[in-house]
Amino acid sequence: MPPVALEEAERGIGQWFRQVFHQRKAIARKIESLFGDAAKNVEASAFMKGCPVAAVTLDLDRDSERLRDVCRTIFMTWQDIIASGLDEVPKAKRREVAELILAALEGALILARTEATKDPLLRAGKALGGVLTRKFKTDLSRPMRRRRR
Repeated sequence: MPPVALEEAERGIGQWFRQVFHQRKAIARKIESLFGDAAKNVEASAFMKGCPVAAVTLDLDRDSERLRDVCRTIFMTWQDIIASGLDEVPKAKRREVAELILAALEGALILARTEATKDPLLRAGKALGGVLTRKFKTDLSRPMRRRRR
């Protein structure tokens, strides 16, 4: 897949992430929506299509540093998009949580394709949404402490 195709995937999937994460919804609803959309898409492709950037990344070899850099940049861009929509998450943790969401999504896509069922995506979205809701409701209920300078 040439870099032009990767850039096209970056824009299209990045727009999808913006649509999902820039809604005024609870984090669990955003995640369940993301994983639900992915489930519909992979099912519509008869479990033949997943993430084109992940597919290229998994096939990299020692002579692929240029492509590795392109893929790395795309994944980082997507993490930034997701992080910018994680309103319930403290700012210092948003990038880390975005990485977790993206990693879970990519892994669940692989399992869905392997098992030829959307169930891994639906289960992962529900579980991850629940875990993050509990984690950040707890964190947000604690009073914020000011840092000493």
